[in-house]
Amino acid sequence: MTLGVGENVSVYFNPAPPVGAAWTATAGSLSGGGSGVVFTAPGTGGGATVTANVRGATFPIDFSVIEPSGVTATIRSVEHFATGVSGAGMFMNVVLQPTTVSFYQVQMEEIGEDASGVTGYYLNHPPGGHTTSRGANQWHSIGCDNLIGGSMDHAWWSGDAPPWSPGGSFTWPIPAIWKVGNGSTHPLPWSDQTSSLGADGTMTVNKLGHSVSRTTQDVITSQ
Repeated sequence: MTLGVGENVSVYFNPAPPVGAAWTATAGSLSGGGSGVVFTAPGTGGGATVTANVRGATFPIDFSVIEPSGVTATIRSVEHFATGVSGAGMFMNVVLQPTTVSFYQVQMEEIGEDASGVTGYYLNHPPGGHTTSRGANQWHSIGCDNLIGGSMDHAWWSGDAPPWSPGGSFTWPIPAIWKVGNGSTHPLPWSDQTSSLGADGTMTVNKLGHSVSRTTQDVITSQ
């Protein structure tokens, strides 16, 4: 049987044996006893075996425990700004992969870093880094369907004052990490965010394989 890191599963006899079983696990943890237990998978990937011992007879069940391998994202809506304002944004649903297991015991976080690849307009108007107020350095819970919660993900940039010529761009490098409970952290395949400003104020934001472009007349295209 395959489980996600930290996932719980009930292991039991049906029908119950005449005497209680002694239960052991080679990794993870067990709660309960008697004719059944709840096995909690370890916080890192690997193998685990849960064994019931009844009057000297052993009954092992092998588990394969897997870690998040990446994400998929879809745009759920785009963001509007006032006419004459340069800016673009998109709200995305981000799902941990694979979805053959549940990562509901996992949390993830984007790590804030300074902007890189700064060009044009932004050389004189430094964009600043990917900070907490811009969505970084916050732990996000994961639903039973592996959907990342806590307003994930809002990819946006706005507020550049005219004149916008000659345009410019910058990238926020965004490493991400995951953990189970208070356990150790591990890298999560993720995505940088790039913001590109046209000389006419048109803004394009790219992240997680999607992009949104918006003119200062609030005409929006996304993919």
